[in-house]
Amino acid sequence: MSPISMQSNMIMTCTSVKMLKIWSWNINGCFLLKLDCPEFADDVTLYDINLFQETHLHPDQHLTIQLPRGYIIYSQVCCPSLSFDKSWGGVAAIVAADLDVTYCEDLSDWTMYLESDPLQSLASSLIRAIEEDFEVIHR
Repeated sequence: MSPISMQSNMIMTCTSVKMLKIWSWNINGCFLLKLDCPEFADDVTLYDINLFQETHLHPDQHLTIQLPRGYIIYSQVCCPSLSFDKSWGGVAAIVAADLDVTYCEDLSDWTMYLESDPLQSLASSLIRAIEEDFEVIHR
């Protein structure tokens, strides 16, 4: 029996089909400026899930953002640089409020996967490279 004829005695009913639309963008620090632009906010509403990288948000700054109606935001900030001269990192998701979403903050916890702080490891490596006269290039 072919797969089609095997299923011919089954009745399948589908009352609605919803396609999940997802948008992902490395926003390169322009997150707050973009959200102030009405055209950008309109673009956000075209998608169910909007993922943004390099938001450069500070802790709790996402709580002050004016979102399009019917959307909620989840944000994970990156620690500021020690000199506070540059912002970097951070991710955010702007999600349609009618989706059943669970935010799992512990999935981004490096302590679950690494024995030492990655920034401390990087700093130690740079110090050693400089001490051993390796050329270190930075911007």
